[in-house]
Amino acid sequence: MKIGAQLYTVREYTKDLESFAKTLKRIKDIGYNYVQVSGTCSYDPNWLKKQLDEIGLKCTLTHFNKDEIFNNPEKVALDHKIYDCDNIGIGYTAIFKEEDYHTFVKNIKVPAKVIKEKGSKLMVHNHDFEFTTIFDNKNIFEHLDEDFTSDELGFILDVYWAKYAGVDPVDVIKRYKDRLSCVHLKDLVILDDGSKRYGTIGEGILDFKKILKALEDIGCKYAFVEQDDCYGLDPFECLKRSRDYLVSIGAEF
Repeated sequence: MKIGAQLYTVREYTKDLESFAKTLKRIKDIGYNYVQVSGTCSYDPNWLKKQLDEIGLKCTLTHFNKDEIFNNPEKVALDHKIYDCDNIGIGYTAIFKEEDYHTFVKNIKVPAKVIKEKGSKLMVHNHDFEFTTIFDNKNIFEHLDEDFTSDELGFILDVYWAKYAGVDPVDVIKRYKDRLSCVHLKDLVILDDGSKRYGTIGEGILDFKKILKALEDIGCKYAFVEQDDCYGLDPFECLKRSRDYLVSIGAEF
């Protein structure tokens, strides 16, 4: 398994193409060789390929615009092929009730098949509500697991949000091993008043030794370090600190 950086962490530094290019270089200088492109300005796929090739990075996952995936999945898949990215992610499902679920499934049924036919995979990223939205005695991941084959739809497990929802990430990894080729790594810090917030990896309550072992055991290909909010700290420094900790416990970059 290779570990990369989720660019959503540094989204404030990717608001135009010049800043985006500089940010990719900074990510490489920190020691990451893989990135997930998410939360950036618009870009031409040929421009992104050129930047990645020149800097020596690989993009192996995106969070992409849902409307474009829904309306023109073939173009989305072919554009991703330009920069050699086979994993196309939906970052936010917005499923809070049964009606939302059925609408979401209707929207992604055809795109999932088209993207599969093009040799790529559609993937969905979770927050807490994929575990806490229940109907017919099943949560959203359980329903998706029934309604799509593993080669049609992958799960981008976010270990922070699983833990936030009161679910053991290791249990989720074992249960959905056939769908987890990409995951998000970020830590959960509990403050003195009991409130929860994002943390640099190694500074919170998640057991990343167990998580990494579980991911290795199932053959997960890519894990992306992410911190949605750095609370005034330099997000590049947070990515570095997370990387340093993961290296210290044997992670491979």
